[in-house]
Amino acid sequence: MLAEYALIPDVFDPASYASAEACDRHLCELKDGIIARGLVRNLHGGGWWRFVEQHRDRWDKRGRELLKKLRQQGRLSDATGCAVNAPETAMAWCAEALASHEQVPLSGIISDETTAAECAPNDLVAPVSKLTEQTWWMSGKNSIELKRTTHDYVEALGPTLRHSNSIWFIDPHLDPTRPDYRSFTELLRACGPRRPAARIQIHRVCYSGSGLGRQIITNDVWENRFRSALGLVVREADLLVEVFFWDDFHDRYLISNLIGILMPNGFDTEAEQPMTRWARLDRDHRDSVQREFDQPSSRHKLRHHFSIMTP
Repeated sequence: MLAEYALIPDVFDPASYASAEACDRHLCELKDGIIARGLVRNLHGGGWWRFVEQHRDRWDKRGRELLKKLRQQGRLSDATGCAVNAPETAMAWCAEALASHEQVPLSGIISDETTAAECAPNDLVAPVSKLTEQTWWMSGKNSIELKRTTHDYVEALGPTLRHSNSIWFIDPHLDPTRPDYRSFTELLRACGPRRPAARIQIHRVCYSGSGLGRQIITNDVWENRFRSALGLVVREADLLVEVFFWDDFHDRYLISNLIGILMPNGFDTEAEQPMTRWARLDRDHRDSVQREFDQPSSRHKLRHHFSIMTP
């Protein structure tokens, strides 16, 4: 549910716009869209960030503000270089972005008007002044419909799992030894390996079953289940996973530093592949969920907590 874009550095240059007002308006729109649902590809092995930092005196204050947010929120996704030398011009950066797109597809390339005109009629490249005319920009939906399969989960969450620094899987019934949760390991595998490693948390209730069939499971049994089912993928993906057991809760989410997603059915799968729908949370609601499952929270009582670490 995250989109990944390439930004041509000249979008930050006030000289690329017809007026100061236009510059302010379009950069505000760009910032709002990316912070709500996007990542920015750090092209040429991080050369893009080094370039925008080197030339930051050229950029409009709104552009500098967006760059600061990208770094603070971890919204830069590093990519290997394609050209031999780091680009120095807008067109060279656009060529690098297009070559990078061939390796790993981008949602779109956002440029100044001159560069977009030179790349026409490539629909992947659009000027920041005409983003509202681009389907790949406007199609950033707040909800998606997908099948309850591992394939669809990994595809929908791929950018989130690969690039988030912190990832919380919140599902009251998540048990990796149950048949309908055994493919949960594939979601963990998609989180790594990388440096720095993502901080993974799993939150579930301390009991199994429901109603008259509810049964409190002892802490040592829970630990054995999770360690036996997840230990190998934790080692292979070089992860640090913390598991939390609460007295009770109902709703299911994925919460990361980049996005919050409400998931009515959580992370289990079904052989019949019925459809489910996920909704992206507003930032304040995502933060509210995170506070709810912080250890000092008074909303729920923490019954047990342990870690699964790479040796």
